[in-house]
Amino acid sequence: FDPDDWASARLDVTVPLHRTDLGDAKWNEATLARNLLDAERFPDAHFVSTQVEASGENHAKVTGNLTLHGVTRPVTLDVTLNALKRHPLPPFRRTAGFSATATLSRAEFGIDAWKSMIG
Repeated sequence: FDPDDWASARLDVTVPLHRTDLGDAKWNEATLARNLLDAERFPDAHFVSTQVEASGENHAKVTGNLTLHGVTRPVTLDVTLNALKRHPLPPFRRTAGFSATATLSRAEFGIDAWKSMIG
């Protein structure tokens, strides 16, 4: 990653949904159940970037395709570079830390249970 050339960055991330932690075991279970994320049939969320555009110091808009619940849709992530420094443990490689947010419509991914309660 080159912080002076965000446009050259690429992102390909797979998130195992069973690792989801919403802070409550029962809510985790309900979210992963068949009528919502259906993590048994669709165990991963997968995002692949198609464009990265700097949007200020340490920030970027990362546009790409998110596959969730078997459906692939375009999504834009608001990304923050939190740190770029040498890792403290051997082999002491340069390490980057990022956070990202996005707002999704679960209905666009075919997840439509509990519309009146969750939105």
